[in-house]
Amino acid sequence: MLVPLKLKDIRERLIDNKSEFQLLEADEYVPANGVYDTYILLHKFIEYYAYRHECEEALKELEFFLNRIDFLAIIQWIKKK
Repeated sequence: MLVPLKLKDIRERLIDNKSEFQLLEADEYVPANGVYDTYILLHKFIEYYAYRHECEEALKELEFFLNRIDFLAIIQWIKKK
């Protein structure tokens, strides 16, 4: 049975595996065991997670403009973001 990881668990695993990741990154050929890819995905997730509220608000704003078909507001939103 898979147990969902908590954010704290993910951070700890990233820290614990940082040296292994750096060694893999330095290799010319990355092994296909998935550790490297998993580390990259988790690292990107943690980076995004810090901005999740800002991103969610921006997407709600965009959705509002798209639903109103307000092209001028959409253009302004794109320029702002």
